[in-house]
Amino acid sequence: MDALERLRSVQDLDLKRSRLERDSQRIPREQRERFAEFEAARLRLERSRDEVKRMKSEEKTLELEIATREEKLEKTRVQANMARDTATLLAANHQIQMLKDENSKAEDRALGLVDRIGELEGEFAKQEADLAVAQREYKKFAAACEEELAVVSRELASLDAERAKLTTGIDAELLDHYTKLITKRGGVAVCAVEGDLCSGCSTVITPNDLVKLRGGKQIIRCKSCARILFIPKDGSAAQAEPD
Repeated sequence: MDALERLRSVQDLDLKRSRLERDSQRIPREQRERFAEFEAARLRLERSRDEVKRMKSEEKTLELEIATREEKLEKTRVQANMARDTATLLAANHQIQMLKDENSKAEDRALGLVDRIGELEGEFAKQEADLAVAQREYKKFAAACEEELAVVSRELASLDAERAKLTTGIDAELLDHYTKLITKRGGVAVCAVEGDLCSGCSTVITPNDLVKLRGGKQIIRCKSCARILFIPKDGSAAQAEPD
């Protein structure tokens, strides 16, 4: 197999390899995205539990404050009953009203907390069930990803081994040119001549280069895009006389 035929085969391998490399990047990305969805659901449940703990703690604090004010109310009522002058009575009654107002607000807040705690705790069972399902599904998905990645890795290794055999003996300068073109020209470094046009950039190939291509002994590059040219075996390139 001559250098040109080898490069065409190498290009076929490189196209396959490019697809496999995209898969090797896509699979872990999809796995990370799926894990992020599961983790987000877990964190939501965790935050809800933390919020319930916080609200229960606040509820206890409110209960203690209410109880403390109730004790203070009883003492203030006693003081009001024992008041010997109007000023003392008015002050005591003002204090009693303030304590009642504060307790009323605290009780309303405590009742709101109890309702919200009940709502959240009522949702926990469903959230936990949904999370368990999501976890099982993620584990299956992750296992499938690992299996797919293993297949991709084996195929890449096989392609690399085949590529190493094909590139052995190819002129280093030509191989370097090919490698640069693969990057610059969208994965196509070797392309056919169609009629008298480069199929890569549609530039007209000179008659002299067409003759050389038919001779099959020289590597001819497109003068416009620098791709390495070949004439298909069906001989579809236009017949031409040398320049």
